[in-house]
Amino acid sequence: MSSTVKNMELCFLMHQLSEKDELTFLHSYRVTKIALSFASFLKLTDQQKREIQFGSLIHDIGKLYVPAHILTKKGNYRK
Repeated sequence: MSSTVKNMELCFLMHQLSEKDELTFLHSYRVTKIALSFASFLKLTDQQKREIQFGSLIHDIGKLYVPAHILTKKGNYRK
């Protein structure tokens, strides 16, 4: 898959996530900043940094398919 197509798909997914749950979108953005900072500290290659960037951005992408009422449920999460 070309990097252009991969980037377009990533932009589309992240846009969908921001529309559904802005807090999760912002969380993914912050995780990515931290992960890239750590990758630089480790002196990883540019390719490794791109993979970390992609993975950290989409680590919660499955939430797109979880109903909003479940994601925003109030109360005790353990039963």
